[in-house]
Amino acid sequence: MRIVIKVLVLVLVLAGAAAAAEGPGTKAQAGAAATTPAKAPGLPTAVITQGEFARKLVAQFGWEGGLPRVPKEVVDKKEKKSKKSKEAVEYEEPKDRDFLRIMEGKRTLKFEAENIYNKKTDDVAVRNFDLIGPFSGISWLGGITTPTTVHFKVFIPLAGEYRLSAAAKGNGQLWKIAGKDYRVDSGDRLALTPVATLPLKAGELEFEMVLPPEGGVDYLLFSAPDLTPIEPKEGWRFSAPLTNADLAFIVARLLGWEERLPVDEQLGQTTIPATGLPVLPATVAPTDIPYYGQFTGKQWLRAGSQGGKVEIPFTVPRTGIYGLKLRYMGTRLAARLDDMNLDRDAKGILAWIDLGLQRLAEGSHLLQVDLPPYGGLDALVIEPRQSSDAAYMALAGIKGDPGAAITVGEADKFITQLVERYTGRK
Repeated sequence: MRIVIKVLVLVLVLAGAAAAAEGPGTKAQAGAAATTPAKAPGLPTAVITQGEFARKLVAQFGWEGGLPRVPKEVVDKKEKKSKKSKEAVEYEEPKDRDFLRIMEGKRTLKFEAENIYNKKTDDVAVRNFDLIGPFSGISWLGGITTPTTVHFKVFIPLAGEYRLSAAAKGNGQLWKIAGKDYRVDSGDRLALTPVATLPLKAGELEFEMVLPPEGGVDYLLFSAPDLTPIEPKEGWRFSAPLTNADLAFIVARLLGWEERLPVDEQLGQTTIPATGLPVLPATVAPTDIPYYGQFTGKQWLRAGSQGGKVEIPFTVPRTGIYGLKLRYMGTRLAARLDDMNLDRDAKGILAWIDLGLQRLAEGSHLLQVDLPPYGGLDALVIEPRQSSDAAYMALAGIKGDPGAAITVGEADKFITQLVERYTGRK
């Protein structure tokens, strides 16, 4: 028995000596190693993704009005089905596509009438025959034997001065928008008709029209010049890390600094005379009349009484930024570059119109120009700019490896500087 007790005492003494030899510092280090967290999203030292940075930009620059507010659905446990909360105190988180719409800057919005009217209150007929003209979508709204009011609700992601047009039928339409009345006549067939030009804020817009007897409305078109897209070089990839090069491209576009990019003398400027285009509409013809302004070659194109649409195909040798300008005659230019509207004010004589700096992918592109009656077109000039990562990083004052990832802390500092220098989106 005494031997057993002595053995136990010896074991306890040896254990205590081992603990003392280990020391308090070793224990503290072991405890710290067990509790030190890995870098978590949102910490200043964590790498920020493109999606997180886009969300920060929208919040800091006050563009949140362009994000839809959709009430969350709640589950009725008794009926076991989803329904929208009457209190609407909570909203769904905006989707990636909602942020992308703001960043892309596109401001041509088409709404099919059958999708945006009030089905509960509006006394209209949903029709799908084309006896009064072709229609888009799956149907159009037809009036009844007496005037009837149609209530519309649309969502505008980006503020601006918009031109509203409606594909409608009937004379004596009355549109009530933002406290003002507009009277419109469209004739006896569905026809795209100008309604109004009005400044709009981002967000929901509710308005109404009084449809005349047997009138109709197919779709509504809100259009304003597109804004410069704010995006990295390869476009937004929300789950990818934000790099130095990505940030440089975003900074340059947000602050409108791309105009400072040097001309690429190696590629050189290209001039495309309108009279040399391979295909011309029958309603335009070359002329050498000199008193409407200077022109590039011996002749320029002039439209007759019906106007005409001129297509200018061209190619660029590599992806990058190109300055475009067009010598044009008309009171207002309506043009389209690939899928982007390029509407501009014009002077009524042959004069250069700046179409801005455009990011074009290597390969073929198409500029479509609508010539008004007796309008004119002389030439398109394409001027390449230096568009490398190095050129953009020098412009934005960012040093280091173009592919190095940006941390949350670095991103916050950059956004603070951007807010101070920002003068408005163009």
